[in-house]
Formats: sequence, C-alpha cells, structure tokens
Amino acid sequence: MSIKQNTEKCYCTGFRRAAKIITAYYDRMLLEAGVTVNQYSLLINLYRTAPCSVSTLAKTMKLDRTTLVRNIKPLAEMGLLRDLAEEGGRDRQLTVAIPGLKCLEIAQRLWEKAQAGLKNYIGRKDFETFMSVIAGLDRLEQG
Repeated sequence: MSIKQNTEKCYCTGFRRAAKIITAYYDRMLLEAGVTVNQYSLLINLYRTAPCSVSTLAKTMKLDRTTLVRNIKPLAEMGLLRDLAEEGGRDRQLTVAIPGLKCLEIAQRLWEKAQAGLKNYIGRKDFETFMSVIAGLDRLEQG
C-alpha cells in the first residue's frame, strides 16, 4: 500500500464546515421571519422571476428540480407561495403569496443585517476577496 500521510487540511472539508457555520448564522438571524436562509433564497428568487415554472426557478437558482420541489412544499404549506396553474394542470406557475410578501419584507431586513454582520466579521477587504474567489469557483463546475 502506498497511502501517504497528508498533513495538509482538506479544502473541501473546510469549505463544507464554513458553509454549515454561515448557514446556521443566517438561519439564526432569520428566526424572527420564520424562514431559513434556504427558504428565504427560494422566496426572493421566486419573487424576482414570478410567475414561473419549477424548472425555470430551478435553473435560476442552479438547483436540481427534485430538490427544489422538496423545498417548495413547506413554503406552500405555510401559505407563503402559491400555484397559479389551473387545478389538475401539469405546468405549475409559482408566485409569492401575500403572506410570503410580508415574510419577505421582514426576512429581507434581517438578511441585510446578517450580510452586514458577516462582512464586518470577515473585514471588508477579505470579504471582497472571498466573494471574488467564490464567484470564480464556477469554473470548477464547468470542467
């Protein structure tokens, strides 16, 4: 066997841990709105593109369609979004419902506070570098 003892920390594990910590931070900040950061992201993206199909929203958010369908269900049950398609129709046309708009107003204010807090914690210059690096990661996905 030729397995080397690697003393370097795994970048993937580090990024996953950071994502978990940052997600938990945003979720805490959004508690008052009653949604998680993932739900807020779905609602704000739907607000920008509504009315739209699940497939269109999935493309916009760069998510797998089945994952998105799973994430839509609790928001629909909470009355935050609705389907404008005719009953029994196969082509869903999603939009943000009135309670969802009220939720978005509260959540957006809290999200902005979370954004400012994270930027302040990391530091403006390091934050800009961090965001630039993240934006460049799309190239890894392409090949």
